[in-house]
Amino acid sequence: MDALRYFVAREFNQFEDTDISREKLKTAYNANLANGLGNLVARVMKLAESNLDVPIGQSRALTIQGELKEALDRFEIQKAMNHIWQEIGDLDLLIQGKKPWKSKDKKIIKDLVEDLGQIAHNLKPFMPETAEKILKAIKENKKPENLFPRKD
Repeated sequence: MDALRYFVAREFNQFEDTDISREKLKTAYNANLANGLGNLVARVMKLAESNLDVPIGQSRALTIQGELKEALDRFEIQKAMNHIWQEIGDLDLLIQGKKPWKSKDKKIIKDLVEDLGQIAHNLKPFMPETAEKILKAIKENKKPENLFPRKD
């Protein structure tokens, strides 16, 4: 259900007609959910599970703020989702730059997990089931089951 919620929130323009096809849904699913969010969660939580002895807990308050809050306040759903996916992309780039699988730096890994927790919190209004699975994985310090298996 969250995959459909994602598609409607991110791919539909609320002011224009939207082209819907099975192929478009599959492409968006694989690119943004399976290879994007799902892969990010798996990478971060595998690092945490392998390198952190205990769950990180919640050291910072999870709030929706800044551009995301402004977009939500104006009911700009697509803009809000694009902002969240920018956060996902930024965290992916940070992982590529820091290479925590090599350094095993616990501080970096904790920061990645906290950032992932913020992303999960931001996703709650749009993808509540996925957000809860991510937050549960963080709380248990375990890599979850594949959130979005690829569709062929």
